[in-house]
Amino acid sequence: MARTRAAEIAREVTGRELLGAALEVFVEKGYHATTISDIVRAAGVTQGTFYLYFKNKADIFSALLEEYRTLIISGLFDVDVASVKTRDDWLRLSDRIAGFLLDHIKTHGEFMRLFIAETTTIGSCFVDEANAFSSGIMREICRLIEHGICLNLLRDIDVEAVALSAFGALKEVVRQSCFDEGTASAEALIPRVIRSQAELLLK
Repeated sequence: MARTRAAEIAREVTGRELLGAALEVFVEKGYHATTISDIVRAAGVTQGTFYLYFKNKADIFSALLEEYRTLIISGLFDVDVASVKTRDDWLRLSDRIAGFLLDHIKTHGEFMRLFIAETTTIGSCFVDEANAFSSGIMREICRLIEHGICLNLLRDIDVEAVALSAFGALKEVVRQSCFDEGTASAEALIPRVIRSQAELLLK
């Protein structure tokens, strides 16, 4: 029994090492220039070991995108909506979301740029990941708006239409921050755009 558990732990560790190595190599070289040989070399394992965990390069990149989606959505929206009761609470929430994005761009901006580039390019093979990401963000924005309406903090609006508009503004400001002027642009744009979107919804 102990041996079986030790083998499970070793397998989990190797899988994590492969993902960590792949993340570093993808960020350094880009998705298309990266090879499986690059990944296994960085992880210190054999190609045979790689294929025990992943089918190909796209499979390991998809696994990274899935983890990244969870990280972003939980970081942006991990909030107890019951704590949002007043106009000030609502605006503080928008500032917290902006703060998370700013910190994330500073610490993970390179992978964010890679994520955006590889999921939004015409003909991308990661359309499903991009759609799952969009759907997850939209669900969370709708959840927050519906809560605000229930509390009579927000105007009675078409939740999906407004959530789509807010998501569009969020995507555009992140894209500009990542690709146009970098962190300086992010610090100027993100808090202003997210706060203005939040204020527009208030009664």
